[in-house]
Amino acid sequence: MLAVLFILITLFPALQPETSTDTVYVPVLCYHDFYSEGRAPGTLSEKYARFEDLLKWLQAEGYRSLLPGPDDTTPPGDGRNIIFTFDDGNITQLRAALLLEQYGFRGIFFVIPAFIDQPGKAHFTSGQIRSLAQRGHQIGIHGFEHKSMIAYGSEIAQAADTSITITAAIIGKDAARLAFAFPYGHYSRAVVSMYSNHFSHLYTVNPGYWNTTSTLIPRMLITPQRDPDFYRNYIISAAGFRPLLRFLDDDASSRNVIQISSTEKLDGTDIYLLTPAADQFGLHYNPWRIEQIKKTAARPGEYHYSIDLGDYLQTYHKMENAILAMALVGFTDNRFRFMSDGYLFRIREISPERPGE
Repeated sequence: MLAVLFILITLFPALQPETSTDTVYVPVLCYHDFYSEGRAPGTLSEKYARFEDLLKWLQAEGYRSLLPGPDDTTPPGDGRNIIFTFDDGNITQLRAALLLEQYGFRGIFFVIPAFIDQPGKAHFTSGQIRSLAQRGHQIGIHGFEHKSMIAYGSEIAQAADTSITITAAIIGKDAARLAFAFPYGHYSRAVVSMYSNHFSHLYTVNPGYWNTTSTLIPRMLITPQRDPDFYRNYIISAAGFRPLLRFLDDDASSRNVIQISSTEKLDGTDIYLLTPAADQFGLHYNPWRIEQIKKTAARPGEYHYSIDLGDYLQTYHKMENAILAMALVGFTDNRFRFMSDGYLFRIREISPERPGE
């Protein structure tokens, strides 16, 4: 299961907000395992019936699924694009793939090569992976043994070498067509630099939209804790998204204060922090209203502010998490709109003994 805590050495330029009104923003969903009635869901599980309801709605609204590759062209700017991704290669996803096809969509399935064809593991076989590729789905890589790329140096080398060899041989395609999703969302500047030469795109779990040009692609985790309207609102809002706020810090740090810039004055504007990390109540994507925000500088068309997250970290996370993936949003009537791209905030380092934190 993919953890929702992350570690980052540097915030990359590719993650900085776009300002062009011509930019097309695409919602990206991240699924893990699926379940039917009568089975208790996991933290990142999705019910088949709820998934099918979403597909019916997307089909009726005229949405198309995208499969980003190395030769992409800008998709139509009509706000009807969506990307479905599936992590871990769990066999419960096979039925989800059939549902996608039934409604005219395709997805990206990130497999763990060390788990392929392994008896006793509920993961895809080579034949199942090959079948998905032949039916028009995209196959990607999710590490080698699904270990943190910060805590385990061996995972970095194997995922960029052995994993490519195994997966490319199964699907019979040029390795350059493969995409990569970071296990646990852990990555560093060096890993991104290296992997950009090996893979077409690199998938994170930073909340937000893909701008269709960045190598790094954000995603929204699917959790049964959030109702369908939460995700439909996220999907619909992509068409009108324009980043109002931009993070000024080039890298994640252990400080409680982050610096942002805004194209508008924020006087009287309610800003909320949205993170997939579970808070002390075990809730994911639980919006928190930011109280400590101060103007630090201003010039025509640009205003700088500092945000103190100390109270939030102490109250809701008690500094136990290694990293919070976050975005700044507006939130009214149980609906939110993104005001920034995603950002990674380091609280402490992780260790090999606790890679999932």
